[in-house]
Amino acid sequence: MKKEHSDIGQRLKELRGSLSQTEMGKLFDMPLRTYQSYEYGQRVPPSHALSNIARKFGTTVEWILTGVDERANKRGKDKGRNIDLLTSYADGEPSPEERRREDFTYVPQVSGRISAGMGFAPENSVEVKVAFRKEWIARKGNAKDMVLIKVSGDSMEPTLLNGDLVLVDRGRNYLEPQGGVYAIALDDVIMIKRVQPIGDRVRIISDNKMYEPFEVSADQVKINGKVIWFARELEK
Repeated sequence: MKKEHSDIGQRLKELRGSLSQTEMGKLFDMPLRTYQSYEYGQRVPPSHALSNIARKFGTTVEWILTGVDERANKRGKDKGRNIDLLTSYADGEPSPEERRREDFTYVPQVSGRISAGMGFAPENSVEVKVAFRKEWIARKGNAKDMVLIKVSGDSMEPTLLNGDLVLVDRGRNYLEPQGGVYAIALDDVIMIKRVQPIGDRVRIISDNKMYEPFEVSADQVKINGKVIWFARELEK
């Protein structure tokens, strides 16, 4: 194995992040063993594969091959130092240089919206990753269990508005005694509701008083995770 091949493999592994090798293969429509041969440094990806990987992860072919990315260096010099709670990367994955910011962890925002009305199942593809400060996320739970998704509908107003971005902790996929706001699945429909346990039943509540609460058997509801944070755009 040539050292330069091994270095390319290490950079591919860095880009892969929390994705599995199987997921990477599917993402770029290649067999698992083909992707593994690139990451293990057994061979260099062809030009079309390099271009696809670079475009998807917001970096350059030059960086994958050499570890040098003048574009990322320029972004790093231009970027301000006062990054607070989160930084959003609208082009998708953060660049390799931005990934090395040790103070941050990256939470995926999935496409689609989760309903605060009648509900529907969101798509699972990642639209973007949002950087949160590691110490803040650590106080809330495990970053690997976190996912971001936008709210659709008005049934959780005034707590959550249409278009709000919510952070769901999928590690808290159980109903706590005091209840709370959860992403739930009811009859295979995913929605955000306030949920309260009542013996062997649960009460499903919309914060918008125009919607009547209702009760169902506890075994009819699947708790997908607890909503622990939200963000709202003031101007659209």
